Amino acid sequence: MSGSSGSSSGGSSSSSSSGSSSGGSSSGGSSGGSSDGGSGGSPDAGGDAGTVQPYGEIPGTWTLAFDDEFNGDSLDTTKWTTMSGGGWGSTTCATANVSVSDGNLVLTLASASSGGCVCTGGACAPAFGGSFSAGSGSYNLPVGGYTEARVNFPGSGTAIDNWPAWWTSGPGWPAGGEHDIAEGLGKLTVTYHSPSGAHGQGSPAGTWSNAFHVYGLYRQATSAKVYYDGQQVASYSTDDNGAPESLLVDVMDGYGQAVYGAGSQVLVDYIRAWQ
Repeated sequence: MSGSSGSSSGGSSSSSSSGSSSGGSSSGGSSGGSSDGGSGGSPDAGGDAGTVQPYGEIPGTWTLAFDDEFNGDSLDTTKWTTMSGGGWGSTTCATANVSVSDGNLVLTLASASSGGCVCTGGACAPAFGGSFSAGSGSYNLPVGGYTEARVNFPGSGTAIDNWPAWWTSGPGWPAGGEHDIAEGLGKLTVTYHSPSGAHGQGSPAGTWSNAFHVYGLYRQATSAKVYYDGQQVASYSTDDNGAPESLLVDVMDGYGQAVYGAGSQVLVDYIRAWQ
């Protein structure tokens, strides 16, 4: 996503939201998802962490390394920063637009200039506004890792409102690479950014708005694969430097139909990562 508006600027800052919630565990599950607009399912998060597996048939043997089920009543700031004051395009990240309720992370686009953002890891550097870091529970996705999020993007049919995204980004953009796993550019799209440029993978077929679906990334040494509801929708070569990447979700103004307030809210049921 940041690749759409240039590289990050220097400086330092920090942000927080009131309180913290435990990563916790929840069922998070529902009936299996599909590209027909049904709600994407998820494995049960209860029990031993090592038994929680990626949704669908993702090749490999996996051990859960990071998990936030958003079961509390506020953002766990040991895991996330809201990057308050940073942003992309014409929109600034604001902590007031980030909340946790009813088992979901809620990101709101309050106006064209005020959006919601969360980031974990060491590369939380928006295109303007400095750099940010989360607490002791933050996580970076290494080469060989897999991450997925169960997200509800607002929109209608194949159209996605505003400019929301679930993505990963490495330090020193674009050297560290950027994987836009699910980015609303009018439709939901997949794009990879690296020193060699932007590599669009198109819009996976299906209806992805107004329902929960599971969006995943398998990051390999010289390639990557993207999965929607457990089905591979993109595979591409990579040429970044292999540095661990931050995990980010945000909603900015631009591209899709402009909707503000409650109608703009991006809901995230969980974010998990395995190694």
